Amino acid sequence: MKLIIISTPYKITSEQEKVNELFRQGMEIFHLRKPDCSFDEMDEYLSGINNEFHSRIILHSNYKLCDKYNLKGIHFTGKTKKLAYKYADWNINKSISCHSIEEIKSLNDFYDYIFLSPFFDSISKAGYKSTFNMKSLKIFCDQSSHNIVAMGGITPENIEKTDDFNLYGVSVLGYLWKNGSKDKIIKAFYELKASINNYSLRSE
Repeated sequence: MKLIIISTPYKITSEQEKVNELFRQGMEIFHLRKPDCSFDEMDEYLSGINNEFHSRIILHSNYKLCDKYNLKGIHFTGKTKKLAYKYADWNINKSISCHSIEEIKSLNDFYDYIFLSPFFDSISKAGYKSTFNMKSLKIFCDQSSHNIVAMGGITPENIEKTDDFNLYGVSVLGYLWKNGSKDKIIKAFYELKASINNYSLRSE
């Protein structure tokens, strides 16, 4: 199961330094989501990430920078998926956010994986609670041909609750970044990785 890290939507202190350290510690996929950043601001952000790590980054906006920095791919939302056809010929990773089973069922196989949220009650968004019936959700995940990534409320404990779900991965925002300091962020990252490893062992 993949561990996917999502940036905070806002800027934090020494952010690029923290992101570079996460990459050094083994972060494989990083979704860069800064909805209020201009093209130039996003360009500046990416220039502060070590070149060796650019191939692990997925952009949520300013897609043209994907080519400049040879990034891993681009991500769409319900609002931007109407633009997806423009990037059909781009040989990169493509993902999308969904908020219901019905929404996923309406998709074709264009996307490499799909965020489904909120899987659990959100940590980063107060009051954003999951309304999924876990039994029905498990059946859907088991039977779906799509690669589904759980998003929302992902903690080491909640990763263990997905033990019998057929998930492609989990995406983490609040649990990681709420810790603030670089050392605490790295500690949280290793806690998440340990739960992922345990998940993989149980699935074998």
